[in-house]
Amino acid sequence: MSIICCHFLLLVLAGRGKTLGALKASLMNSAEHIHSNPQIVIIGGGGGCATLFPEFAAHTENATAVVSMSDDGGSTGRLSRELNVPAVGDLRNVMMAASRNAAVRDMRYNRLDGDGGLHGHSMGNIALAACIQTYGFEQGLQVAHQMWDVPGEVLPVTLEPHHLVMEDGSATVVTENEIDEYKTTSREPWLRHDPVPSLNRLVGERIRSADAIVFAAGSVYTSQLAALLVGEMREELAATSAPKILVANVVAEPHQTRDWHVADYVNTLRRHGVPLDVVLYNNVALDPSILEQYAHDGECLVDFAPERFKEIGSVQAIGADIISRVGLTFSPHDVVKRGRIRHDAAAVRRHIWGLLAARPRATV
Repeated sequence: MSIICCHFLLLVLAGRGKTLGALKASLMNSAEHIHSNPQIVIIGGGGGCATLFPEFAAHTENATAVVSMSDDGGSTGRLSRELNVPAVGDLRNVMMAASRNAAVRDMRYNRLDGDGGLHGHSMGNIALAACIQTYGFEQGLQVAHQMWDVPGEVLPVTLEPHHLVMEDGSATVVTENEIDEYKTTSREPWLRHDPVPSLNRLVGERIRSADAIVFAAGSVYTSQLAALLVGEMREELAATSAPKILVANVVAEPHQTRDWHVADYVNTLRRHGVPLDVVLYNNVALDPSILEQYAHDGECLVDFAPERFKEIGSVQAIGADIISRVGLTFSPHDVVKRGRIRHDAAAVRRHIWGLLAARPRATV
């Protein structure tokens, strides 16, 4: 649907007394039919991709999750060092979240108990590491897709080993695990890989054929930029006409992004050379009891005051209610701290379908 057609539809519906909410819903519903099987690429870390990818994979056969490969802590780090396999944790998280098998989904956060060397390991991490050891990296992932009945495609952003490095003034912090715990001293630390790994060739192919590219919410340094700074990623993103859409974080991290505005996330990506067209952010009030729990941990909501959006230039800012009201449950065996707020993946998808309805499909 062209932009002119969209405006025409707005005028027609407005003439029939529709509310603005009804107009948006009508546009999104029309998008469901116009782009019945779009090619969507979702890029990010294990948490953000695990939230969005299952929803997109359920509504298009052409959904691809591109997952960062810099994790070196916890069960993932131990398996990497002991078995000489790539970082499997974020891949496992996304794949098991999207599984059509409810038992697999329920076991996503389960970890082994006991006093031996397997204590604390994710069962999924061990299974995926075994697939990779047996069949090799790429074929092992295909076997895991089949074993866990995963729709769509989950790809590692790179197949090559590397470390994350953050330069913050005179300080240099190495590895994702150390960066996660580091408290920045400036507003503009610089992130890079050492060595710079090559982009997975399959990722480049998916980007070139994509109708939309979504940057999932997550830690701006150790999830988003960890994936977006790999090899030829930025060049591939700049070369495609597909819209690049950032799903903005809802909660700021106390060590690195405290008191940040949505514009700060946009400008941090752009400062690192990442092209961006749209930012989709939450603009509704949240449950005060949940906010109190975050405040207790030194965390706060990402600011979305309208006056600062002028700082993002040509990037289109779309504010909407994109927060899930579904209660979260976690395994008692899970040792990783996880957020209490999640994006509503269905709402995010509907907004992106609406954006696609207003523009022609990308051509290859």
